[in-house]
Amino acid sequence: MANQLPRPTPFLLISPYFPPMGISGAKRALHLVRHLPQHGYLPLVLAGNPALEPADPDLAHAIPRDAVVQYNFSGIVRPALNRTQRSPGAVKTSTNPKSRLHFPPSWRYLTPFDRYLWDVPAAVRAGLSMIDRYGAKAIHVSADPWSGLVAGWYLHRRTGLPLVADLRDPWSMHQAKMALRPRGSQQLLRQVEETIFETASAVILNTQSCRDAYVNAFRGRIGADRFYAVHNAFDPSLFEPTPAQLADVFTVLYFGRFRQFVGPTSLLSGFAAFVQELKLTPNQARLRIVGESETNVAEAIVAAGLTAFADITPAVPFRQSLGVLQNAHVLTLVIEDECQLQIPGKLFDYLAAQRPILAISSNREANEILRHTSAGWSVSPHDPAAITRTLVRLYGDPRVRTHPYPLDHAVADQYSAHQQANKIATILNAVLNSPTARPKSRGLNL
Repeated sequence: MANQLPRPTPFLLISPYFPPMGISGAKRALHLVRHLPQHGYLPLVLAGNPALEPADPDLAHAIPRDAVVQYNFSGIVRPALNRTQRSPGAVKTSTNPKSRLHFPPSWRYLTPFDRYLWDVPAAVRAGLSMIDRYGAKAIHVSADPWSGLVAGWYLHRRTGLPLVADLRDPWSMHQAKMALRPRGSQQLLRQVEETIFETASAVILNTQSCRDAYVNAFRGRIGADRFYAVHNAFDPSLFEPTPAQLADVFTVLYFGRFRQFVGPTSLLSGFAAFVQELKLTPNQARLRIVGESETNVAEAIVAAGLTAFADITPAVPFRQSLGVLQNAHVLTLVIEDECQLQIPGKLFDYLAAQRPILAISSNREANEILRHTSAGWSVSPHDPAAITRTLVRLYGDPRVRTHPYPLDHAVADQYSAHQQANKIATILNAVLNSPTARPKSRGLNL
């Protein structure tokens, strides 16, 4: 037919995290699978065995029926590893923490790699099969897990296809995590990262500040034009439709988990001072925390004197989360000093909920997004009085008592999954059309 559209260009998308895994890292790849075909690209997903991670079966229904997905990033030892590594009694919901090994928290920093490293040989075999079967034109890795980058590097070496490294979080540039690593682990991490980046035709970071940090770190070794910034995104079509209904009581919501580098102290102290200043009762204001945490939030709530005001509720499947977000008057997030180069994915889902956002944040880029979209306010985690003042102001703002909250939709749409896919497609266009799309590789010594 004369008007028939050209077939999308296939490319291998390596994403060890993918639905039905119910962790936040699975969403970026899902967004690309849902939206990149509209921009001329067909992702061929090579995903990890979902048995290891907490599951969100409902999220699997969001995978398009015609999507090509193989869960073969999994070696022959994976079943045995699953039995030893799975956290017992994990609640299978999308906001649960990643499954944790039974080791002290610092154990994870002894090596620059992760438990998926065992699966790299099988992933390379599976990737070669998919490339041969579907005629993939490029290799795109969504990391972490960082082992996906190692598999992508080996596949590039075997096939000559251009490699795109897409990092949802900084690797060597997360200074707080690097400080927890032994010196040998730091050196090996930097060596592996540099080798992969030198090989890649494009390196994508999920904030502009992270992109700039890597450009400066590799100045004189890797050109700045190889680094890109593409933010995380929200996809309204992922959520199940639900009537927006505000709670009867003024509700401040934190959605997700507190963990290392993301603590509850500043939020709890600010909220406690807020209810004290206005002399509010538990029937007038509530703090709601949705999801499990790696820290003992219940003890912190008691210490802050908020036992009567705070609720900790179980995590909910992601597709059902919009109604939970829209039930709150104010949505909160915490970004502490150690996280200057990344922005929590929840910020973008908060934009989809169209509720005012209070960011307790040291992250200037996240704060600028709030200002630019008119979606909320940011205050320093080191200024509890400012947190209290902002909550007092929001409590008295009549706009907060109505839905939707008036944000700038045209600006907020820049952070939609459709626009994210458009940016990724532009990068893939540049990679595939560049005569230098295949930089010379050097050895990777593991």
